[in-house]
Amino acid sequence: MRTEAQKKLKEGITTGTCAAAAAAAAVAAYFGRFPRAVGVALPDGAGKMFVDVHSTQTLQLPDGGKAISATVIKYAGDDPDITHGAQIGARVSIVANDSNEIKVRGGPGVGKVTRPGLPVPVGASAINPVPRKMIAQEVAKRLPKDKCYSVSVEIFVKDGALLSQRTLNPRLGIVGGISILGTTGIVKPFSARSYRDTIDICLRSARAGDQKTCVLSTGRRSERLAQAHYPRLDERCFVQIADFFFHALKTAVALGFAQIVLVGFFGKLCKWAMNMMYTHAASGHTDFGYLSRLAHETGRSEGFCAFVSGANNARHIFTAGCQEVPLFVETIGQKALHNAGNMIHHAAAVTICLWDYDERLYKKWKSTALR
Repeated sequence: MRTEAQKKLKEGITTGTCAAAAAAAAVAAYFGRFPRAVGVALPDGAGKMFVDVHSTQTLQLPDGGKAISATVIKYAGDDPDITHGAQIGARVSIVANDSNEIKVRGGPGVGKVTRPGLPVPVGASAINPVPRKMIAQEVAKRLPKDKCYSVSVEIFVKDGALLSQRTLNPRLGIVGGISILGTTGIVKPFSARSYRDTIDICLRSARAGDQKTCVLSTGRRSERLAQAHYPRLDERCFVQIADFFFHALKTAVALGFAQIVLVGFFGKLCKWAMNMMYTHAASGHTDFGYLSRLAHETGRSEGFCAFVSGANNARHIFTAGCQEVPLFVETIGQKALHNAGNMIHHAAAVTICLWDYDERLYKKWKSTALR
């Protein structure tokens, strides 16, 4: 990615990668190896990231055993990330066992989840599933193979509680620290103009290949699901648009695509239904008051409308499990489809594909071009 001045932007590493690297360094040190850097496998077989070790420390436990603490420094590259420079660490204790067991929990500076609707259940540490898996895998790699061990891993973040006040965590009901996040292991720097330019280039490339359909995804996860769902489409048809809803639609129509497919999860669908042209959180949060009014206008019960109004996030609504949810999702999908058609003056057929959080196709909405 390049900025307006065509200077290449530097990538960074996620808090999840940092936590996995710290845990790996701590386990290695426990068994007498004190690495200056550790290699962490990125998710989905995307390669390996080497992370410098900032510190290691041996801790004596009250029962006479020992624990090892290791830290790394979070590097965000050119992304404006408030966790850049933060110390992220892992404290591990290990005992021989009948079978290998690895337990991961959050310590000081890692938030606790207090509201539903997040990938982590209420009461658990805010360590998302992918980072949790990365931590366990890196720990397992570094255990000796001659016997089995029970490993306790505590992830901590220096000044994490203070850092969390500059994030969306308090709004989401994550208290006491930051979240350990990341689905790719890498932080990609964000430049709005560069991203728009990238969308344009990708769409032009597809049209140059005489493609009539483009599939606009909100990110890598939804794109991967769409590629599996539309296996016959040329790979150039798939374009990640992130938050640039209106820009991508406008460009696709200007280039002459006859069929536009939008794919994503319920959070973005709600913002499309709100007619947000740019859906990044910095531009505007999901308006649950508006969604509640929309539910009321379409005949949902007063109790459900109140629930929507007070929801923690869109996922909270989607996964609520009550019988009014499918009817409400249908309303949101139809509204999003209507808004997308209006934005492009119905110059192309539009399909919206919604995935649930278990990565299954939940519903499709389709419209036809009027000209």
